[in-house]
Amino acid sequence: MSNIWKSLKKNKYLSKIYKNASNIKMVMRHRKLIKNNNAYLRSNSQIKAMKGKHAGRRCFIIGNGPSLSIKDLARLENEDTFAMNKIYKVFKETNWRPTYYFCQDIRVIEEIYKDQSIDMDNISAQMRFFPIDVKWQGIKYSDKNSYFYLKRKYITNKNIEFSDDVSLYCGEGSTVTYSAIQFAVYFGYNEIYLIGVDHNYSKLINEDGTVTVNQKVRDYFSKEYTYKHSEPVDLRTSTRAYEKANEYCKKREIIIKNATRGGKLEAFDRIDLDELL
Repeated sequence: MSNIWKSLKKNKYLSKIYKNASNIKMVMRHRKLIKNNNAYLRSNSQIKAMKGKHAGRRCFIIGNGPSLSIKDLARLENEDTFAMNKIYKVFKETNWRPTYYFCQDIRVIEEIYKDQSIDMDNISAQMRFFPIDVKWQGIKYSDKNSYFYLKRKYITNKNIEFSDDVSLYCGEGSTVTYSAIQFAVYFGYNEIYLIGVDHNYSKLINEDGTVTVNQKVRDYFSKEYTYKHSEPVDLRTSTRAYEKANEYCKKREIIIKNATRGGKLEAFDRIDLDELL
């Protein structure tokens, strides 16, 4: 056991998590993940160097909902932006490119990794972020990307975490947008605005667990934007995560508002995008 804790010593947060772990296989798995892992150590240093870098600035976190428009993206060319998943599907229609790119859902990462139309390691952005456990899916690390530890776990109303230090871990919120918010706060932005986060899908799991299907609802900004896995989307946990983010930011006097045109995300105060820009 001493060898296991020794290998975890470089990451105090992981050491704390598994100090009383009863599942030795899980401990060994994480040991293999971070022990002498150059990608992890390199990325950890890169992320730490970003702490507070953008203090006093504003940023936009861009979702992939149907409300997202090329016109609005063009207006964000000189802004700091976070984007995610298959946002590259819009690149051929605009000169805008994100400052930071994120993807964390393993199934989505696998689809992008196999997509012949894009090189995952060269998606246009100043920095690209992926969870360190992509290695378990047979995806090779690249020096062009940064890798973070996503604390994957079953989310309840009581155990959603907002990380104070994303160089150690990022809290799970059932949506990559929640991770982007945590990084934005760590990077020092004191104004965070969401656009294109419609928070609504054609197949939804309701609060009571039933499923609603509405074929008239578009899921994404483009018909080319599809996933092979199309299970109903459970927005209950992501809604709680957004509420947690709002609570965290307000306590620290960080402005976070929803500038999405329409949609059903009401966890944040609304602001008109035209007025904002």
